[in-house]
Amino acid sequence: MTTTLDEVLGRVQAEHGLTFNVKGRAVHGQSGEGAWFATDDDGRDVVLKWFDDEGVALRYEVLVRSLAVLRERGYPVPEYGPIVVVPGVTLSVQYVMDGITGHALGPKVVRDVLALNELQVDVPAPVNPMSWGTFVVHSLVEGEVGWAMHEPLRTHSLRARHLVQRIEGIGHQTESHRFHPTGIVHIDLHTGNMLLTGDDELAGIVDWEGACYGDHRFDLVTFAHHLVATGNGALSVPVWEVLEATVDPHVLRAYVAHMVLRLVDWQIRHDPPDVENQIDVGELLLGRYG
Repeated sequence: MTTTLDEVLGRVQAEHGLTFNVKGRAVHGQSGEGAWFATDDDGRDVVLKWFDDEGVALRYEVLVRSLAVLRERGYPVPEYGPIVVVPGVTLSVQYVMDGITGHALGPKVVRDVLALNELQVDVPAPVNPMSWGTFVVHSLVEGEVGWAMHEPLRTHSLRARHLVQRIEGIGHQTESHRFHPTGIVHIDLHTGNMLLTGDDELAGIVDWEGACYGDHRFDLVTFAHHLVATGNGALSVPVWEVLEATVDPHVLRAYVAHMVLRLVDWQIRHDPPDVENQIDVGELLLGRYG
C-alpha cells in the first residue's frame, strides 16, 4: 500500500523533529510521489519530494554533489536541505528558487539553455545499472517500465503502432558502443522544469531527480522536441543545428526515437486529447532524423 504524505511527515516529525506546513502540490512534479510546496520550521519556502524507497537517499548523496559542481560553474540549480530517511521512505527538502513556469520562451532562453548545456560536460552524476548506450538501446527495443513503454502505442491506434514498430526497428539497428557519456544528463529538460522571469530570463532549472551520467547533448534533444511539440518549432532550429553539428547521426536518430516513444506513451496514459499532436510530432521528427 502506498504511503501518504501525511504519514511520511508524521514519521519525519517523530524521528527527526522536523515539521513542515504543506501548501499544495506542484503541478509539474512527477518524480516519486510528486512534489509539494511547503514551509519548514524556519519559515523558508521548500519543495518536498518523497519516494517509497530508502535507497533513494544514496542516489541523492551523489546528486547533491553533482548539483554543487554545476552551481559553482554558474548553472542555476536548486539547493537542498536535509535528505531524510524513515522506514521505507526517503524525503528530500529542496529550497524554492525564484522564477515561475509558464512564461512564453524567447530566443534568449534558447541561447541560455545551449550555453548551460556545455557546463554539464565532465560533471559527475549518479550512475544507472545499465550503461548509457545500453539504456538508450534497451528503451527502443524493449522499453522502460512506467515511463517509456511500448505497449500503450501498440494498442492505441494504427498510427501509434506503426510509430512504435519504427522505433523498435531503429533500436535493433543501433549499436550501444556508439554512445559516449560526457557528463551529467538532466533527462527531462522541458519548459515545465525551467523557471523564468517575465523578461525572458532563465532563473533556474529544477527536477534533477532522474539525472544520470550520460551524453549531455541528450538534454538538447528533449528540449528541442518539447519546443516542436508546443508550437515553438522556430525556436528549436538553433538547437537542432547544434545537435546535427555535434552528434553522430545514428546516435541522434536513437535519441529522437527515444523522445518520441516517451512523449507519445506519456500522452496516451496521461493526456489522451493531445495524443494525435504528439504522434504528428513523432512522425515529423522521425521523418527528419529516422
